[in-house]
Amino acid sequence: MVKAGVGDLCLDYADLFFDIGVICLQTGDSSKAEQNFTEAFRVYNIIFADNPEALSEKKNLLLGYTVQAALGEKLN
Repeated sequence: MVKAGVGDLCLDYADLFFDIGVICLQTGDSSKAEQNFTEAFRVYNIIFADNPEALSEKKNLLLGYTVQAALGEKLN
């Protein structure tokens, strides 16, 4: 659950949407996954504007999940 008083421009908010996106990928709902990842990265781009390494880490993490999901679909 999101902490009370957490705004939409904090890391917890972005991480929540990222995690929901991962769950959507795992359940095969790529449309919902895309929506959640888009919201997460909207916030990550603001939060990590001065920290490109951290933003790159999030992008690489997303890449790993999407590759894993694509492989899973091919194996099914």
